[in-house]
Amino acid sequence: MATSNLIAGMKALDNAAFDAAAVFFLTGREQLGEHGWDIDFKTMLKLTSEAANAAYITGDFDNMNTLINEVLNIKGISVKDKFRVYEVKILAEQGKKICVWCILITSYALFIFSLLIPS
Repeated sequence: MATSNLIAGMKALDNAAFDAAAVFFLTGREQLGEHGWDIDFKTMLKLTSEAANAAYITGDFDNMNTLINEVLNIKGISVKDKFRVYEVKILAEQGKKICVWCILITSYALFIFSLLIPS
């Protein structure tokens, strides 16, 4: 069922039904339960990352931050798996017009992803 909610949420995002997408992603997370990260890490990561994105788009910044922090605080998670939530975090900071903070997050993300800024 969680995978079905993930698919439905992605379709809702594609159709600009952002509130519906958020519900699908959060419902999928609930279906996996408190041990979702152990049960199906990949699906839980995608549900959480996309729920953070949907929360950002709908202006639910408290929930967005909670979801982002959940992903970032997982022990042993790869840098690649953190990419989507860093992307959402950077977009949110840009939207708040806090340029210094946005630059710091972007710089840190580039560093951990081993990317260089072209000169």
